[in-house]
Amino acid sequence: DSIGAAESVQLFVDRAQSSLATFRLTSANAPAIARIVRRLDGLPLAIELAAARVRTLTPEQLAERLDDDFRLLTSGARTAVARHRTLRGAIDWSYQLLDERERLLLQRLSVFAGDVAIEQIEQVCAGGDLDAPDVLDILALLVDKSLVVVQELGETARYRLLETIRQFAFEKLSESGDAATLAARHASAYAELVSEAAPHFITRDRPIWAARIQRELDNVRIALAYTREHARAAHVRLVGQLGWFWYSSGLWTEGRRWLEGAIATSARIASAHAISGASAERATVLLGAGVIASLQSDAAAANEWLHECAAIAREIGDRRTESYALAYIGIATTNSGGNGREPTERSLTWFESAQDLYGLRLAHVVLASYFLLRGDPTAARRHAESGTRIARAFGLDRELAIALQVHGMVVLTAGDLPHAGTLFRESLAALRRDPSTFWIARALELLGIVTCRLGDPRRGVLFLGAADGCRASIGAVQFEHDRKRLEPMILAAREALGDDGFERAWAEGRARPLADILAEAVEPLAIVVEVGAGESALDESAAPALDVRALGPLEIRRDGVLLGGDDWRFVRPRELLLYLLAHPAGRTREQIGLVFWPDASAAQVKNSFHVALHHMRKALGRADLIAFDDDRYRVRWELGVHFDARDFAEAVQPAIRQVRSARPGTDVSEPLGRIWRAVESYRGDFLQDESAGDWHLETRDHLRRLYVDGLLLLGEHLMRAEDYAGAAEVYGRVIAVEELSEEAHRRLMLCLARSGDRTGALRQYERLRGTLLRELEAEPESETTALFNRLRRAEPM
Repeated sequence: DSIGAAESVQLFVDRAQSSLATFRLTSANAPAIARIVRRLDGLPLAIELAAARVRTLTPEQLAERLDDDFRLLTSGARTAVARHRTLRGAIDWSYQLLDERERLLLQRLSVFAGDVAIEQIEQVCAGGDLDAPDVLDILALLVDKSLVVVQELGETARYRLLETIRQFAFEKLSESGDAATLAARHASAYAELVSEAAPHFITRDRPIWAARIQRELDNVRIALAYTREHARAAHVRLVGQLGWFWYSSGLWTEGRRWLEGAIATSARIASAHAISGASAERATVLLGAGVIASLQSDAAAANEWLHECAAIAREIGDRRTESYALAYIGIATTNSGGNGREPTERSLTWFESAQDLYGLRLAHVVLASYFLLRGDPTAARRHAESGTRIARAFGLDRELAIALQVHGMVVLTAGDLPHAGTLFRESLAALRRDPSTFWIARALELLGIVTCRLGDPRRGVLFLGAADGCRASIGAVQFEHDRKRLEPMILAAREALGDDGFERAWAEGRARPLADILAEAVEPLAIVVEVGAGESALDESAAPALDVRALGPLEIRRDGVLLGGDDWRFVRPRELLLYLLAHPAGRTREQIGLVFWPDASAAQVKNSFHVALHHMRKALGRADLIAFDDDRYRVRWELGVHFDARDFAEAVQPAIRQVRSARPGTDVSEPLGRIWRAVESYRGDFLQDESAGDWHLETRDHLRRLYVDGLLLLGEHLMRAEDYAGAAEVYGRVIAVEELSEEAHRRLMLCLARSGDRTGALRQYERLRGTLLRELEAEPESETTALFNRLRRAEPM
């Protein structure tokens, strides 16, 4: 009992149970566990590494091995040194117990920073003695042995090394001589990821891709540093592709530093090779730097970079990059009091021809600002309303928020304070859903102006102080025209509150958590979002993104292409897909674990589930087909997923109810037609030729019952129509799947007799009787026997 009360022993037992669900602390193994935790100085990581071995070694065997391996490691006079050597010894001991491929993967994992997705692990760590398809399975073994930590981020699993183990593994990698190769491969993998993400940063998919790069940012930074030192051209390309990410993420100070460095690097590359600086890569980094500088009110730098960008883009025929450079020249010029109309209208012309909604919205809001400053409220309102309308069609909250701010400024200038306040609050509501520090600051400033003018100066100054804190956090300053608009409001508020009251409200706004400020600023809004021209429905004529036929022989098609055995390395991931398809509302990981790994511990279920989920997504070629909502994993039917079992049930079940509930004499030809079409699609039982767990039996029986019920209704109506041959064919189908259905046999006998085949009807009775005797050791029911006797006496049917 005293051993079991020790925290170090409880940690050992808890971790051991994660590896082996049946493990228990007993009076027999308690002394050995006590020896283990003493030998490991109670160090948590060392204890976890040892406990993870209980699947292959008993506690007694573990204690004996640790005694042999650690006797010298734990000697010495200085406790701190001894404990350090104990921990290193525990890691080394666990490392030596790995097989060669496990050691190799552990070494290679050390090139990553923080947590990492399996796709990058496979890309970087595969090669030589490690085949890419085997990486995940070896990784799962390292997780089981506590050398790799798996954690969940939403619906995905991510993997990381504890820093102590990472340092140890990197030493081993360096000793192997492969560190430089792995560093280059790591940089290449993340450059490839950024290249894939870059086209999406100013599309509707921005939130997904920006969040993905944000998750990978530690490793992206490593790739940036590596390419800066070892691959300058690749570095310039990588930094440029991140330009819109730096803008959208709000990491303006860091982004501008990388972008300015890349501008200098591209100039050095051109000088070293005596070539023109007119390259697409240089244009891209110039655009990224110019965008950020224009919004930081650094008009001189912005204009220099953006004009060079536009000239290069024009020279190489890149109208898209040129148009964005022109639009941001319009911003920089307008905000510094210049004439930004001409470059912006040139960009607008191209955006209209290309139907680039992001660019169209941008150009309209810039022109609205320009005309507002030039004292043309009619033109300003026209462009502001166009910008808001296009932003709603574009469909992202942040872009809508920016357009609403400009629209609100136009309304505010016209003197409609309540309407302006409503637009600014809607802007903040959108930014709470899709945050951007710069635009939150601006919305708070504008709302602060309205609040002060509506007679609540203290609350208005609170918003202004919060906005000032936001700007300071990203190194941004106010637009010049915003500053001029704000100055009289600040003076009036200071006069109303007094210097001390003003300073207290301002300081409170800067100090309070931004979430609290936004909650106070935004009242519940009932916003009607208009459907814009940029939205479109799924193309019904296209092949489904995923087409699964599980009634009869299993067929899985992705974008019309049949997935064969080579696409599914393991059976379990495919079965997991079918399980989720069979449960349209989704299933929690715990529910899935009870079905697929009923005897596993929670930690083992988590690991095994994410391995299966990854293999499933890899086979499908699309990660987005499976969603994680409200703690449930579900199929995203809205992306275009066809599942014949679901379609069958949704078609036949309501049609059966409609026929059964119809009053006598009612025309039921339409629901009967739906039943007929549904049963025609039934190619066989659910997963009839597949090896699947017991979970599928309930689904199979439910679908089979619907199939039989539909056939029986069809047969009944065919008999009423005196189509005995058609009815006989239908009842024959019932018997093919429900051999013991006496009702179907009896109706088939009657159909055969009424169609003139009395002999066939008698033979059908004999077949039924033989089946019942063989399967149930029973005779036919009295009703069936009575029919048989009537047939034998040649009575009219």
